[in-house]
Amino acid sequence: MSFSKESAFVAFVGTNKACGNCKNCAKSRCHVGIAKDTLMYMSQTGAKFNDEIPEDILDLIRSLPVVDGRVDRFKALAAYDAVSKICDNCRLQDHDEFCAINITLTALGILIYGPSFQTEKDKEMLA
Repeated sequence: MSFSKESAFVAFVGTNKACGNCKNCAKSRCHVGIAKDTLMYMSQTGAKFNDEIPEDILDLIRSLPVVDGRVDRFKALAAYDAVSKICDNCRLQDHDEFCAINITLTALGILIYGPSFQTEKDKEMLA
C-alpha cells in the first residue's frame, strides 16, 4: 500500500483499536498516542513531514516506558503491519528518519519489540 491520506487513515484506525483508552490519556508520553497523533496528522494533511516534530522525537520515543497491559499487543502488531506496508512501498533513497511513517513505525515497533527496535530502512541507512 503506498502512502496516501487514505492509507494513513486505515493505519490510524488500526492503531486506535490497539489503544488502551486510558482514563488519563498520556498522548505524547505514550507510544500509541504518538502513533495515533502522527497518523491523524498524515490522514488530514496528506503530508509525511511536519516541521513541528522535534528533532529528538526518536530519542523521546525510545525513552518512553513500555507498560504491559496498556495496549492489546495483537492489535498493536496489526497496526504495525499496516504502517509497515506503507513504509515498504517507499524507496530507500526517499527514506528519512523524520518521516511521519518512520516515526509511527518506530513508536509501534518499540512497543512490540522493545526499546532497541529500529526500522529496517533505518538499519539500511546506517549500514
